[in-house]
Amino acid sequence: MSKSIVVTEQELQEVKYHDLLERFTELGIPQVWKAGKKKATMIEKAIEELKIKQSLESKGLSEKEVEVELEAIKEKKVELEQAEKLEVAIKAELKEKKEIKDVQDADLSREVIEANLLNIQKQMIQCIPSHRMILIKKKDLLLDLLSKI
Repeated sequence: MSKSIVVTEQELQEVKYHDLLERFTELGIPQVWKAGKKKATMIEKAIEELKIKQSLESKGLSEKEVEVELEAIKEKKVELEQAEKLEVAIKAELKEKKEIKDVQDADLSREVIEANLLNIQKQMIQCIPSHRMILIKKKDLLLDLLSKI
């Protein structure tokens, strides 16, 4: 079992960005270093891993057992993040389907649809890319409704 090293966030903040890999290696958590990531993010992750590692070591686990447990915890974390992303995507899809149904149930006239299409065209000239995607979806929906009339 390795000696527990107590490191504060402030101590890690004082370390230069390019020396962080060396410091993380000394602490036994070189996997936290990712080139191009922000220093604050890596420090936050390092503190979190050190706390987990120290709690596992305090239970009397060997270094290999600690590493195995850390990997298991990381895998669980990744699974939870993926489940959250999937849940968000499902909610967004359900919301989009509800909006489509609401538009279809509105029973819009040909003139109203054409006016809305014209407004969308004008908005698409000067909009941000994320808003453009929303406008394109609305435009496609209205064109589909227009073809059914």
